[in-house]
Amino acid sequence: MAAKTQAPGQRCKGWGQGLLAILLLWQGAALAQQQQAVNNEEGKELLACLQRPQAPPDYPEFDKKALRDGTLRVRLSFTAADKAPAVQLLFRAGSERIVESVERHVAAYRLPCLPAGQRVDVVQEFNFAARGGDAVHWSAPRHVPSTPHKDWHACIRTPARQLRVWEDSLTGTRFKPREFGNVVVQMRFDSPTAPPQVKVVYAKADDRVRNAVLDHVAEYRMPCLPDGAEPQVSEQLFKFRSHTADDPVYTFKDMDLTSFLARMTDLERRPVRFDLDSMGCPFKLMWTLGRPALPNRVGEIGEPNLNRLELTTWLSELTMGMPPTLFDQMLGQSLVVTVPCGKVELG
Repeated sequence: MAAKTQAPGQRCKGWGQGLLAILLLWQGAALAQQQQAVNNEEGKELLACLQRPQAPPDYPEFDKKALRDGTLRVRLSFTAADKAPAVQLLFRAGSERIVESVERHVAAYRLPCLPAGQRVDVVQEFNFAARGGDAVHWSAPRHVPSTPHKDWHACIRTPARQLRVWEDSLTGTRFKPREFGNVVVQMRFDSPTAPPQVKVVYAKADDRVRNAVLDHVAEYRMPCLPDGAEPQVSEQLFKFRSHTADDPVYTFKDMDLTSFLARMTDLERRPVRFDLDSMGCPFKLMWTLGRPALPNRVGEIGEPNLNRLELTTWLSELTMGMPPTLFDQMLGQSLVVTVPCGKVELG
């Protein structure tokens, strides 16, 4: 049987005798934008050199005595290693004094490792609470994923023949065929004619299957990539199921945020506070299972909103409780999470 492309949540049917059916799911990477906005992975790495004050922003005395709380969410754009970022106010619930305090605070930020001609955008949230505990809480700056202005990945060319891995070739070896398995590869294209640089990101499969995947993707090309353009990175998940597998194939059901969080482990490992009312609620997110093998992927359904970045980053770091054998089946599957209005407070 030839390889098939499976939409997340579909059941795999009709495997031919004697082969492992390979399923493909694409996960594209971002491209540099106009002012050379760095790609997502590089942006996260550059943030490791961020210099900022250790102390929180000052809580204006007038607001503190009047028990006036405040929440600000800002977008910071770094365009030079020795300059303060440009500040864009994304969400404001507080006085002008609180706004000015945050602006003074972020004016001291610097990104000394930022290469000339590059840009890094981040989102950060500041919460001022006049009652109890620490007066000011602030989130870690989160890199804003860049948006491709051209989908180079749409022109990737794959081998004309379809990928086949016969189980018969595994018998009689020291490798025991797995009933369910996954191979995730990362491909870096830096030329329209050369093969990609390939790295195995995750593999839970027999070596015969892993090597067949590597041989297959070595023939990929990106002919529309101009010479000298920024290298493009893409990931591909190869899923397979043996024809001898007896277990049913499980799929996710869509759920609301409360039901979704109830299925996660270690929710209390770090405190979080989310004001969903400030995020354009209600809204829906697409969550794709990756952890503990890979990061989860979280996307917005409908109009994107940077006010949700801290929430979606947190959801990408959660681990859903399930046995390892079930995880092998579910890796790469997605579900829709409905997010209501209100607040989330944990820890």
